Amino acid sequence: MPKRYPPEQRERAVRMVLDHLDEYRSVYSACEVIGPKLGIGAESLRNFGQASPD
Repeated sequence: MPKRYPPEQRERAVRMVLDHLDEYRSVYSACEVIGPKLGIGAESLRNFGQASPD
């Protein structure tokens, strides 16, 4: 069963990736480093940034 992350956690994680994007070669590279620090998989974090707000 997929994990559900609270909207606040998702927003914080995406913000962190965007804030530190200049330190990495790609969005996925940033997600690979930042995601585990927040307890989120890299692919999940990458998908958070692609989801459109409803």
